[in-house]
Amino acid sequence: MGNDRLFVNIEHVPIGFRFQHPRDMQKAEILEFLNHVLMRQEKYSSLDQVFKFNKITSSRKKNSNIIDSQYNAPVDTPEAMTQGEKHKKQSKKKDPQPPGHDRYRLETQAQELINQQIQNEI
Repeated sequence: MGNDRLFVNIEHVPIGFRFQHPRDMQKAEILEFLNHVLMRQEKYSSLDQVFKFNKITSSRKKNSNIIDSQYNAPVDTPEAMTQGEKHKKQSKKKDPQPPGHDRYRLETQAQELINQQIQNEI
């Protein structure tokens, strides 16, 4: 991350800490960060004081927009979605299915087949 202080408050990370892709970090650096957050969690009752992102990027692409982070916003509101998510949601032709939908659909189809077999036997 190029400008860490734009994304998080300086007190939310250990002195000298730099965010990087985890594969590019040493185990000791990751543990130092996690221990720092854990100590703040024990010290403060407000999650805003423990750790939070001030800004986020709208996607993983290099030229993505930097936008304000949104906490405690309902997931389906525009404020809670990044630009990429807004685009994906608008471009979908049908509503996303709930988790387990395929399983439910298969169970329904199986029940319909059983009902048809029963009707054929009668």
